[in-house]
Amino acid sequence: MPLGTTVLAPITNPSEMPTPVTIISNTAGWIDFIDVGGLVIQDAATIINPTVQVENVTRKIVRRRSAGNNLVLRVQYPANLAITVSPVVRVFGRVNATEVWTALPNLAAAVAATLTCVQASDVTDATNNFSTVLIATQQFQVLGCNEILVGVQTIIAGTVGTAALAKLQGKFV
Repeated sequence: MPLGTTVLAPITNPSEMPTPVTIISNTAGWIDFIDVGGLVIQDAATIINPTVQVENVTRKIVRRRSAGNNLVLRVQYPANLAITVSPVVRVFGRVNATEVWTALPNLAAAVAATLTCVQASDVTDATNNFSTVLIATQQFQVLGCNEILVGVQTIIAGTVGTAALAKLQGKFV
């Protein structure tokens, strides 16, 4: 099938369904969780206390506002950057500022996630590449948390381009 062909998903007639089901879901667009320059700054080799270890100004506490129950992460990096080390991050969540942070494991049950960057196959807009979201390792259940924070355990590195121009993006789905 050539690119550009529109394919419509078949929709079941509601009268054919035994019980009507309403799916309630809010999604969000891509949000910068770690600003440009932040993926070359390590918070700690193993982050166990994000309150004191994740303090760099490039990090953001993102409030979910009921958007999605899962968080997916990707790296935006310069198209000319040949990645030699993909970043490793740890995701934390809490309901509000009065709670202690809790580690949010990915779907593979790991508490640290390597955000694999492959220049040859990642999507590009000719200026930036966007790492492919690997569902098992780069998707996290938010576990009812409203505030999400991501820390860097291993920094991104590369040759040719500038790794400091990379940033971390997330989307609630």
